[in-house]
Amino acid sequence: PNFASEPEYRQRAILEKVCGLDPLRISACFRLLGDADASLKGLAPQFSATETLERTVLLMCAAVRPGRTMAASAP
Repeated sequence: PNFASEPEYRQRAILEKVCGLDPLRISACFRLLGDADASLKGLAPQFSATETLERTVLLMCAAVRPGRTMAASAP
C-alpha cells in the first residue's frame, strides 16, 4: 500500500501509532522484517510464504504491544 494514497484520517492514525513507539520496538520490527525477507529468499530457516507472513505479523504485533517488555516479545 502507498501511504500517500491512504485517506487523511488513516494517515493520522498510522502516524499517531508510530510516534508512540520507542526505537527498540521499531528496531525489533525491522529485524523481524529482515528475518522474513531472508526466509522468503531461502537465506534463513524456511517456512512457507504464508507461514512466514503469518509469523512475521504476529511477532510484530507482539513487539509493538503496549505494556510488554521487549524481552517478553522477542522470538
